[in-house]
Amino acid sequence: MTGTRGITGTQWKIITGSFLVYMCTNGVLIYVLPLLYPALMREHGWSGEQVTSPAALFFLCSSVLLPAAGWIFDRFPVRRVMAIGAVLQCIGLVMFANLVSLGTLTVAYLVLSLSIALCGMVASMVLLTRWFTANRGVAISITLMGASIGGAVFPLLLGWLTELYNWSSALLIIAALAGAILFGTIAFLLRERPEQDAAPATAPAGAPAAMAPAAGLTLRQAVRTPTFYLLALTTAVVWFLVVGLSQHQAIYLANEVGVAERVLPLIFSLFFWCALVGKIVFGWISDRCNKLLTMCGSFVVMAVGLVMLRLASAEQPLFVYGFAVLFGFGFSGAFTMIQIVLAQFYQGRDYGKLLGIFTMMDTLAGGIGIRVIGAMQSNSGSYNSAIMMTLVLALFSIVSTVALHWLHRNEVSATPVPQRS
Repeated sequence: MTGTRGITGTQWKIITGSFLVYMCTNGVLIYVLPLLYPALMREHGWSGEQVTSPAALFFLCSSVLLPAAGWIFDRFPVRRVMAIGAVLQCIGLVMFANLVSLGTLTVAYLVLSLSIALCGMVASMVLLTRWFTANRGVAISITLMGASIGGAVFPLLLGWLTELYNWSSALLIIAALAGAILFGTIAFLLRERPEQDAAPATAPAGAPAAMAPAAGLTLRQAVRTPTFYLLALTTAVVWFLVVGLSQHQAIYLANEVGVAERVLPLIFSLFFWCALVGKIVFGWISDRCNKLLTMCGSFVVMAVGLVMLRLASAEQPLFVYGFAVLFGFGFSGAFTMIQIVLAQFYQGRDYGKLLGIFTMMDTLAGGIGIRVIGAMQSNSGSYNSAIMMTLVLALFSIVSTVALHWLHRNEVSATPVPQRS
């Protein structure tokens, strides 16, 4: 059995560095910039649709760029590519802080979409997969907590600095702080590969063997297997429901469930802390149990949370809190387990390309989920049918993961020479 005691000092540096990078990229770009939309609308007279359209373009462009970024990570030093991404993030944030038109806002978001493709989650996952066989689940779950911590810290910093100066100066200070952390982390904490380090990190004795047939698969080999397509469908379905629901849940709770607006921050704070716990718990479990079945367990928790959301009402407030606890815990576990399973299945020379493809499909599915759930509410005047749809999709993901476990087990038994991850 493995444990965090088997993690070397160099590996802890990799975990810390990946955590800080994720905190300064997603934590700033995803959680800080939307808080500035009201100020932009007030100062420039833009509508809500105008100010959010460049952000939608940001998600679209980043999803398209991710496969190319994966190809780059497989061929060039990851740290150098991340440094370029860090430079682009600083440039994009400076442009954002000095907006003069919607065109400038659009260009700023285009620059930021390239920066997050080069310095975001894919880069960190490539490094973590190179450095970890044992304890990979814990390493990935700690890294993914970076976005949650960034989402808690940087918005508070933005609010405090805005009171002292103005939103533009506050964003410039945050850009400088995040840039300094990124460059310092890339230079002093991250390393390319264990074999290039003076003290290579090896798996401790007794580490469990990897799932044999997937380890080292090339892109061409992977797309010829049924596992690739079933896994892609499963993760896309999960992102469709998770991202789509997350963008509408506050409106549903306030307008249809009857939750008072003053209570919403408490509910989402509970959701946030349960999400932090979920990332660690599922990452820890994944290092000790079958990873596909652990991922399936996270989907089950999500499904129970969705049942509570559907039953929630002003007369039954406990269901609202039950939803926050279970869906937050299950959602974060699902996010963590998807990354762990992808690393387990596709580590090897083409891992960056494969991860980029999966991330692109998941990002697009999430964007479609936002639009579909919004359209369903507009057409019916209620979110009830959309909530039921998400529950059906959660149940589908459970069944498909069980089928994926059976399918992959057959592939393992059909492989003559097992490999270790």
